[in-house]
Amino acid sequence: MSIPGLLVRFTVGYLLLLVVVALLLRLVGVRGNSGVNVSVLVGSVMGCCIWFADKNGRYFSESERPLVILGMTAVDVLMQLLLVFALAGPDAKQHAGALLGTVAFVGVLHLLTVWAIVVITGRKYAKRVAKGG
Repeated sequence: MSIPGLLVRFTVGYLLLLVVVALLLRLVGVRGNSGVNVSVLVGSVMGCCIWFADKNGRYFSESERPLVILGMTAVDVLMQLLLVFALAGPDAKQHAGALLGTVAFVGVLHLLTVWAIVVITGRKYAKRVAKGG
Protein backbone atom coordinates (compact mmCIF):
# COMPACT_ATOMS: atom_id res chain seq x y z
CA MET A 1 0.00 0.00 0.00
CA SER A 2 1.30 3.45 -0.88
CA ILE A 3 1.05 6.57 1.29
CA PRO A 4 -1.57 8.11 -1.05
CA GLY A 5 -3.51 4.84 -0.84
CA LEU A 6 -3.29 4.96 2.95
CA LEU A 7 -4.59 8.54 2.98
CA VAL A 8 -7.52 7.64 0.72
CA ARG A 9 -8.41 4.73 3.01
CA PHE A 10 -8.04 6.99 6.05
CA THR A 11 -10.31 9.63 4.49
CA VAL A 12 -13.03 7.16 3.58
CA GLY A 13 -12.81 5.25 6.88
CA TYR A 14 -12.68 8.37 9.03
CA LEU A 15 -15.63 9.97 7.23
CA LEU A 16 -17.73 6.80 7.40
CA LEU A 17 -16.97 6.29 11.09
CA LEU A 18 -17.83 9.92 11.88
CA VAL A 19 -21.17 9.60 10.09
CA VAL A 20 -22.03 6.23 11.65
CA VAL A 21 -21.08 7.33 15.17
CA ALA A 22 -22.98 10.63 14.77
CA LEU A 23 -26.09 8.76 13.63
CA LEU A 24 -25.83 6.25 16.47
CA LEU A 25 -25.40 9.01 19.04
CA ARG A 26 -28.36 10.90 17.59
CA LEU A 27 -30.47 7.73 17.81
CA VAL A 28 -29.72 7.37 21.51
CA GLY A 29 -30.19 11.10 22.14
CA VAL A 30 -26.58 12.12 22.87
CA ARG A 31 -25.53 15.65 21.88
CA GLY A 32 -22.14 17.37 22.06
CA ASN A 33 -19.93 14.48 21.07
CA SER A 34 -16.49 16.10 20.53
CA GLY A 35 -14.82 13.52 22.78
CA VAL A 36 -16.33 10.77 20.68
CA ASN A 37 -15.04 12.46 17.53
CA VAL A 38 -11.50 12.39 18.92
CA SER A 39 -11.97 8.70 19.67
CA VAL A 40 -13.00 8.14 16.05
CA LEU A 41 -9.88 10.04 14.93
CA VAL A 42 -7.64 7.92 17.17
CA GLY A 43 -9.24 4.67 16.01
CA SER A 44 -9.04 5.67 12.35
CA VAL A 45 -5.38 6.67 12.60
CA MET A 46 -4.42 3.53 14.49
CA GLY A 47 -6.43 1.25 12.22
CA CYS A 48 -4.91 2.69 9.04
CA CYS A 49 -1.38 2.54 10.46
CA ILE A 50 -1.81 -1.13 11.37
CA TRP A 51 -3.40 -1.81 7.99
CA PHE A 52 -0.39 -0.22 6.23
CA ALA A 53 2.10 -2.16 8.34
CA ASP A 54 0.36 -5.50 7.86
CA LYS A 55 -0.09 -4.96 4.12
CA ASN A 56 3.53 -3.87 3.55
CA GLY A 57 5.27 -6.00 6.17
CA ARG A 58 6.86 -2.88 7.65
CA TYR A 59 6.00 0.35 9.41
CA PHE A 60 6.52 3.84 8.01
CA SER A 61 10.02 4.95 7.10
CA GLU A 62 11.44 8.15 8.56
CA SER A 63 10.56 10.01 5.35
CA GLU A 64 7.02 8.58 5.21
CA ARG A 65 6.04 9.34 8.81
CA PRO A 66 5.74 13.14 8.43
CA LEU A 67 3.74 12.71 5.21
CA VAL A 68 1.32 10.38 6.97
CA ILE A 69 0.95 12.64 10.00
CA LEU A 70 0.45 15.80 7.96
CA GLY A 71 -1.81 14.05 5.46
CA MET A 72 -4.10 12.61 8.13
CA THR A 73 -4.19 15.94 9.95
CA ALA A 74 -5.00 17.78 6.70
CA VAL A 75 -7.92 15.41 6.07
CA ASP A 76 -9.16 15.93 9.63
CA VAL A 77 -8.87 19.74 9.47
CA LEU A 78 -10.59 19.86 6.08
CA MET A 79 -13.51 17.84 7.46
CA GLN A 80 -13.69 20.16 10.46
CA LEU A 81 -13.72 23.23 8.23
CA LEU A 82 -16.49 21.84 6.06
CA LEU A 83 -18.56 20.86 9.06
CA VAL A 84 -18.05 24.09 11.00
CA PHE A 85 -18.90 26.31 8.04
CA ALA A 86 -21.86 24.14 7.09
CA LEU A 87 -23.24 24.34 10.62
CA ALA A 88 -22.63 28.10 10.81
CA GLY A 89 -24.90 28.59 7.81
CA PRO A 90 -25.59 32.17 6.81
CA ASP A 91 -23.60 33.49 9.78
CA ALA A 92 -20.38 31.88 8.49
CA LYS A 93 -19.09 35.05 6.81
CA GLN A 94 -19.74 37.16 9.86
CA HIS A 95 -17.88 34.78 12.17
CA ALA A 96 -15.27 33.45 9.73
CA GLY A 97 -12.32 34.68 11.79
CA ALA A 98 -13.51 33.03 14.98
CA LEU A 99 -14.43 29.83 13.14
CA LEU A 100 -11.04 29.63 11.43
CA GLY A 101 -9.24 30.35 14.69
CA THR A 102 -11.16 27.62 16.47
CA VAL A 103 -10.48 25.08 13.73
CA ALA A 104 -6.78 26.07 13.70
CA PHE A 105 -6.53 25.57 17.48
CA VAL A 106 -8.29 22.20 17.35
CA GLY A 107 -6.20 21.30 14.29
CA VAL A 108 -2.99 21.77 16.27
CA LEU A 109 -4.35 19.56 19.05
CA HIS A 110 -5.37 16.93 16.50
CA LEU A 111 -1.94 17.16 14.84
CA LEU A 112 -0.35 16.30 18.18
CA THR A 113 -2.86 13.49 18.66
CA VAL A 114 -2.20 12.01 15.21
CA TRP A 115 1.57 12.26 15.76
CA ALA A 116 1.31 10.49 19.12
CA ILE A 117 -0.90 7.71 17.75
CA VAL A 118 1.38 7.13 14.74
CA VAL A 119 4.40 6.86 17.06
CA ILE A 120 2.64 4.66 19.65
CA THR A 121 1.26 2.36 16.95
CA GLY A 122 4.73 2.06 15.44
CA ARG A 123 6.18 1.02 18.80
CA LYS A 124 3.44 -1.54 19.31
CA TYR A 125 3.97 -2.90 15.81
CA ALA A 126 7.73 -3.19 16.41
CA LYS A 127 7.08 -5.15 19.63
CA ARG A 128 4.65 -7.42 17.80
CA VAL A 129 7.21 -8.08 15.06
CA ALA A 130 9.96 -8.71 17.63
CA LYS A 131 7.76 -11.36 19.28
CA GLY A 132 7.23 -13.00 15.90
CA GLY A 133 3.59 -11.96 15.54
